[in-house]
Amino acid sequence: MVINMNLIIGSHVSFNKNEQLLGSVKEAVSYKSNCFMFYTGAPQNTVRVPISIELKEKAYKLMMDNKIDVENVIVHAPYIVNLANPKNFQFNVDFLKQEISRISKMHVNYIDVSFLVLKKWFFILVVMLEMA
Repeated sequence: MVINMNLIIGSHVSFNKNEQLLGSVKEAVSYKSNCFMFYTGAPQNTVRVPISIELKEKAYKLMMDNKIDVENVIVHAPYIVNLANPKNFQFNVDFLKQEISRISKMHVNYIDVSFLVLKKWFFILVVMLEMA
């Protein structure tokens, strides 16, 4: 009996201001991955650079050449986003909207958002949001 499995295997990769998505794809390809996850900036702050359409187009060509489907690419929202914090709720919503706008320019459809809640216990719920 032959079992056909299409494994989707990848990891977190870097995203830097010089190569942006193209650099992320190059790193994923170097690992022989067919998927990857990345931050669009440092996860602990709000510093972000504008998305280069030219680098995005080069990244997409490299993805196609290496059979990486954009549906298997995920952006990890920065840790600074904490929608459970009522003191900074509007800041968090606004920054998350900016991040979604940035990744939509790269045509990435998924973002991983960690919602942190502190009470008697510490819970982390990781939710995948599909963007329209």
